[in-house]
Amino acid sequence: TPLPTPNQPTRNPLSLAPPKPISNPTFNPVVTPTPSPIVPTPPPIVSTPSPIASTPSPILPTPSPISPTPSPVSLPMYAVGPFKQVVLLKGGESFDRGEFRSSLNGKYQFGLDRTNGILMLKDNTGKIIWSASKSRGSRKAYMQTDGNFLTRLSNGRKTWKSATSQNEGAKLIIDDGGQVTIWSSQNTALWLAGIPRGEYYDGPPSASLSYPLRGAFYYPWYPETWSVNGKPVSYSPTLGDKYSSGDPIVQQTHVNALNHIHVDVAIASWWGIDEKLERARLMNLMDKSIGTPLKWSVYQEQERFTTESPQDIRKNTLEYLEKWYTWHPSWAHIDNRPIIFLFNEGNCDVAKRWSLASNNTWYVVLKS
Repeated sequence: TPLPTPNQPTRNPLSLAPPKPISNPTFNPVVTPTPSPIVPTPPPIVSTPSPIASTPSPILPTPSPISPTPSPVSLPMYAVGPFKQVVLLKGGESFDRGEFRSSLNGKYQFGLDRTNGILMLKDNTGKIIWSASKSRGSRKAYMQTDGNFLTRLSNGRKTWKSATSQNEGAKLIIDDGGQVTIWSSQNTALWLAGIPRGEYYDGPPSASLSYPLRGAFYYPWYPETWSVNGKPVSYSPTLGDKYSSGDPIVQQTHVNALNHIHVDVAIASWWGIDEKLERARLMNLMDKSIGTPLKWSVYQEQERFTTESPQDIRKNTLEYLEKWYTWHPSWAHIDNRPIIFLFNEGNCDVAKRWSLASNNTWYVVLKS
């Protein structure tokens, strides 16, 4: 469950003002001639080492409160972009099958393919960068006034959706870097697809962490999981009833709270590619953690339901995470290897398959 700050006023991120709106929606980075490496603050010294491992970690002393908490960083401090943007759709607007709309530089087009009705992003050579296979056969794409972007068949039946409703004023944007984003009225990405910013980043990853380390599991599932199987959850968060994990104030508050209690690694629940708006939410959280000691990793939840081969693990998980996340200055590393946590079913097969898949290029942690 996301960590609220003790005795915290509703939606007041640790007495810090909400992050200022940024002028460039997609990443709005600070451009510098050479990306400066970000060196994390050394973790606090504790009485008992607590390595990240499959065995339970010892209980560490509760750190003394710090005042003030780390100041929020409003802009990513790595040199990517900036990329010019153009609005494709606002609430209540739509485009038809066969219609594509271009980025300002003309390199990228987004629309519904005339032949098969699939929603896709492609470059000016015709190469498909991203597509929504479930949208096949669609006749129209709509940006609803509630912020949800979706496609429909000629009979009106919905085929695909972005799952970004309850965000009035959101708009669909394409930029010259090859990303399509649904941007909220709060100046934050709700959904994104296209070319990862890592394709443009030539700076270093985060420095390797050293033991002892303190980790905390983090669940960016909300508001989707305020009810389970039709029943409301039995707890009430101090940040307000049914907050959204995509809310930039909530994200900043959680980053501040995790830093306040000296968490070194936040471990975000991850259900796979395109699940639970993972790209937008995790990228926002990592951007907000730049300049603080906090680093991020994911907890691969699907391992409890699947038994993939090492080849499929490499293709479906590790290569995707490398493409989208591990280059980021806020992704956690140990021994110069990105960290990943797994749901462990308690047998050696899990360790063997993931060891073969990672080929010693990942620091794999089995949750006990």
